[in-house]
Amino acid sequence: MSALPKSGLRPTFVTMRTVLLLFTVLVASVAQAQSMAGYADSLRLVYGVPELGYAVVDSTGTLELEMLGVKQAGTHRAAEATDHFRIGSITKTMTGILAKELVENGVLKADVRLFDLIPELMPKSRKVYRGLTLTDLLAFHARLLPWTYTDSAPDPASFTGDADAQRLQLMQWAVRQAPVPKGNGYHFSNLSYVAVGLILERSTGRSFRELVQEWGRAHGIDFRFGAPNVADSQDTWGHTADGTPQAPSADPKLEWLLAAGGISMSLPEHAALARIQLIAVIDKVPWISKPGFAQLQQKEPLYAPGWRWATDADSTVRLYHVGNPGSFLAEVFLHPYSNRAYLLYANEQSDGAKAALDALYLRLVKRNE
Repeated sequence: MSALPKSGLRPTFVTMRTVLLLFTVLVASVAQAQSMAGYADSLRLVYGVPELGYAVVDSTGTLELEMLGVKQAGTHRAAEATDHFRIGSITKTMTGILAKELVENGVLKADVRLFDLIPELMPKSRKVYRGLTLTDLLAFHARLLPWTYTDSAPDPASFTGDADAQRLQLMQWAVRQAPVPKGNGYHFSNLSYVAVGLILERSTGRSFRELVQEWGRAHGIDFRFGAPNVADSQDTWGHTADGTPQAPSADPKLEWLLAAGGISMSLPEHAALARIQLIAVIDKVPWISKPGFAQLQQKEPLYAPGWRWATDADSTVRLYHVGNPGSFLAEVFLHPYSNRAYLLYANEQSDGAKAALDALYLRLVKRNE
C-alpha cells in the first residue's frame, strides 16, 4: 500500500489543532466571564444591592454584559439585561453631544449668549450672568449655584405650568441668586446644563426629549426619561440608601433637571452609546476639537462637554462620569488608551452600592487591561 502524501496529512493535523485551541479559548473565556459575574454578584450580596449590572465595551461592540439580582427588593422578579436605570448626571454626556452636533451643523454658535437667546431671563438677573455663552455653560465656567434636587429652594409650589415651563422659571430664579466665588474658574452646577437644555430647545424649536430621541433613532438607541417604574411598574425600581424601594412617582425637581440628569436607559443601550463615545475620543472626532470646544480645561478637574477628565500617574487620560439621581447609581468610564469603556449600574443609591461598583470597576480594569 502506497503511503499517503505528506501534503494530505498536515492540513488535517493543523485544522484539528486549531479547533482544539479555539475550543480551549472559548471554554476559558466562558469560565472567566462566569468568574467575573460571580465576583460581581458576591459584591451585590455583601453590600445589599438589589440589582447590579456591568458591561465592558470596545470600539467593535460589547465584550461582556451582566445584570444580576432582582428588580425590586423583597420580590423574586429577576434582573434582566433589558431593565432600565436612571443614569442621572451621565445625561450630561448626551446633552454635550447634542450641543456639539448643533454647533457643527451651523444651528448654534459655540459663543451664543444665553441671555440673547432667552431674553426672558433678563428681568432682575444679576449682571455677572449676562455674558454667559454655551461654551461657558458646557465647561462649568458659569458661577451658578451647585443646585440639585435635594435643595429646599425654590419651592415647586411657587412655579406654574408644566415641567417645561417650570424649568424656565427655575433658570429665572437661578440668575437672580448671588454667584459662587470665582475660585479657579471651574464651578460644577446642574443649573449650567439646565441652561444648555433651554438653549438647545430655543435654537431648534424642539423639546429636549425630542432631540434626544431623534438622535437615538438615528443611532439605534432607545432613550427614556424619568423613573423606569413610572412607565412600567414591572421595570426596575430604585432604592434609597436604607434599601427602601421607591414607588412610581414623578419628582418635580428631578423633572427640572431634564438635560442635566433626566435620561434612563438599559445597559445594552448605554453600552451602544458608550461605544460611539469611545470611538469619538479614539478617532479624535471633533466633538472636543471644534472652535469653542477645544478641550475645555481649567487646572483640575478637566471637563469637556458632559465628561470629567482625569490624568493618572502614568499620564494616561480617562474620561468618566457618575450619575446619582436619588435611588439609582451609574458609573461610566472611557479608557481611550486601551480601547475600553466600562459601565456599572445599581438600583440603589448608597455608600454600599458605590463601594460595590468601585470594587467591580477596579477588577474589570485589572482583567481587561
